Amino acid sequence: MNSLFWKIFVSFWLALLLFAGTTLWMTSRYLDDVRQEHNVANVHERLAGYAEEARAILEREGEPALKNWLLNLDRREAIPVLLVGLDGKDMLGRPVPSRIVRKMQRLAYEMSEQGDEHELRRHPRRRHLVVGSNGATYRLIPDFQSISLGRVL
Repeated sequence: MNSLFWKIFVSFWLALLLFAGTTLWMTSRYLDDVRQEHNVANVHERLAGYAEEARAILEREGEPALKNWLLNLDRREAIPVLLVGLDGKDMLGRPVPSRIVRKMQRLAYEMSEQGDEHELRRHPRRRHLVVGSNGATYRLIPDFQSISLGRVL
């Protein structure tokens, strides 16, 4: 009986170690895939495409449709994407980090100095601008600080 106890005991722990090791390996592979999918260069390319999409929605359907689009985008992106106006407020009412508010204040100042939105949009840093026909200006900004495991999973 002593021998049977040790066989069951060792079998249990080996099975547990095998399960834990497989789980860690699979999780690591999954997170590596997610990390590659959401690397910084890829995020900026996607944001430029999202900005074009947002401009088109704002022009065709207005701000309510843009809010719905932004809600859907927020659900499917691991990195929170804020659509911040020149006043420093997010369109969906989410908290905006102070560094982003300062960026938007700087942008508002630059726009008041230069005045030409089309010239500003051509600048590489301005690809994420969303300017409506009514003059409302927003910027799509990834909030890397707010990434959580729950969003990634």
